[in-house]
Amino acid sequence: MKDFFCNNSAFEKIKKDLNGNKLTHAYLFLSDDLLTNIEFTKYVAKFILCSTHTNCDICENCAKVNKDSHPDLLTFPKEKNIVVEDTEKIIEETTKSKMFADYKIFILNDFSSATQQ
Repeated sequence: MKDFFCNNSAFEKIKKDLNGNKLTHAYLFLSDDLLTNIEFTKYVAKFILCSTHTNCDICENCAKVNKDSHPDLLTFPKEKNIVVEDTEKIIEETTKSKMFADYKIFILNDFSSATQQ
């Protein structure tokens, strides 16, 4: 799967932006396959947060992403749908500084499942 992600045009765009110090504030990844999209966004996040920007799986940032415990990587929804509490948490977290990495990343999966509220 790693080869598939690395040869993806979206990943190449992120890599180019990161290497050029031109990451934008948001990227949108759409896929008919939710599980692949979730794996891809986590792979991209780990690449960005990695101390060497290589998904080394050795540095502290990669280890924390692999354990789903990196404080600068927040994934939503926490349950089945994005709910009011999730949006409140996102707003609250945007006011806090990053803790370990150079970036703070928010992943919003399956936003179409968000409640109307």
